Amino acid sequence: MLLKHGAIYLLARLTPGAVAFASLVAYTRLLSPEDYGTYILVVTTVALVHVNLFSWLELSLLRLLPAHQDKPGALLSTTLCLYLWLSAGTGAIGLLVWLLVPDPTMRQLVLVGIPILWAHAWMELNLKLCQSALMPIRYGILLLLRSTSTLCVGVALVLYGFGAYGPLLGFLLGTVLACLAAVSWQWRGIRPSLDRHLAGGLARYGLPLTGSIALVFVIDSADRFMIAHFLGADAVGVYSAAYDLASQSLQVLMMAVNLAAYPLAIRAYEAEGVPGAINQLRQNGVFLLSIALPAALGIAVLAGPLADGLLGEEYRAAARLILPWISLAIFIAGMKVFFFDMAFQLSKRSGAMMWSVGAAAVCNVLLNYWWIQSFGTIGAAWATTVSYAIALGVCIAIGRRLLPIQLDWSQTLRIACASGFMVLVIVSMPALPGLPGLCAQIGAGVAAYGIAGALLNVMGARTYLANRLGLLP
Repeated sequence: MLLKHGAIYLLARLTPGAVAFASLVAYTRLLSPEDYGTYILVVTTVALVHVNLFSWLELSLLRLLPAHQDKPGALLSTTLCLYLWLSAGTGAIGLLVWLLVPDPTMRQLVLVGIPILWAHAWMELNLKLCQSALMPIRYGILLLLRSTSTLCVGVALVLYGFGAYGPLLGFLLGTVLACLAAVSWQWRGIRPSLDRHLAGGLARYGLPLTGSIALVFVIDSADRFMIAHFLGADAVGVYSAAYDLASQSLQVLMMAVNLAAYPLAIRAYEAEGVPGAINQLRQNGVFLLSIALPAALGIAVLAGPLADGLLGEEYRAAARLILPWISLAIFIAGMKVFFFDMAFQLSKRSGAMMWSVGAAAVCNVLLNYWWIQSFGTIGAAWATTVSYAIALGVCIAIGRRLLPIQLDWSQTLRIACASGFMVLVIVSMPALPGLPGLCAQIGAGVAAYGIAGALLNVMGARTYLANRLGLLP
């Protein structure tokens, strides 16, 4: 089931990911670094508010719904009621900010940002519902609907002269369209009604996660605000383009694996306890590493061709330097969030996660303050990488006391060897210009990794092929 659902989720994330890639390519050619930086700052601010106010509800629904899968109505009604309360509260705060802030540009951004926040939070809630209910196809349809609508509307508005507001309004309209589809599918017959016992359970599990997620957000996004302060909005645009290029490839792949793996780990833990969860997590870890490690190394060694082939000219020089570091940072972060953090989530000791991300967040802010002023945007990439490495180390040290999660070291070594062979093949190829050259290098790398992985029997690939070909009795 892991490989089947993983493949479906991979397709479900890859298609919207390709659309997001197209958006990045389009916006870095149509928008100036300053406009792109303004767009990123608004999106980052919305994400910050979402993380602190809404994310606990989504994660609680994902974790607790399997225990209510026979009769989910009361849990969904309570979740809907809490979402509406949070929306009303953020709307009141947004109105107050709009009335008190004198800057007309900021007031316009607030008018756009609050609806984006509501739509984004509702969309994430529905995606978590699909994930928990093991509905990967519906998950993919919602993502595809949002991403394609966002791209078409956003690019049209930019071409019409809306500047930074183009992608913002495109994201809002695309998300609203997907949310309308989700309402007709997943909330039919559900009315907002608060069950205090269920609300308490959602809060007890989810609220401790809020602090941890907010601190992760500091590690991931504080650099944008500090770059804006020290270097300006145009530097934010240049840095974010490189960051998003790595994120929208590597993080999408790791998330696709997690979307399939996370519900299976929860169900194994609920049905078989710690032994069943450990066995499922070992499989999850191998699957995650087999996708993430070659992808991270591929981005690092192809940083130059990726930047030149996909980004606008004003963004390329910085991206060549930043991409290898960001790919490493995202790989480390993904291993922490999607694998080792399961020790806290399965044991429902989510508050303990704050120790790992708290130390890393403090380190991140201090290093960004020092290195951005000293080294520019590459300093922010260094700070992010170091901070995630600290978070991973502390997470492993504390998490093993709650749940003894381990990688399958035999498979890890095989994946590392196959990935190393892939790198050798890529770097030995003659450099070909433009997108055809980039595609040739990517294709050769994928083929090399696939052949080496099969020969080394990564995830039982050689055994599976031998059985399919009738070479084994």
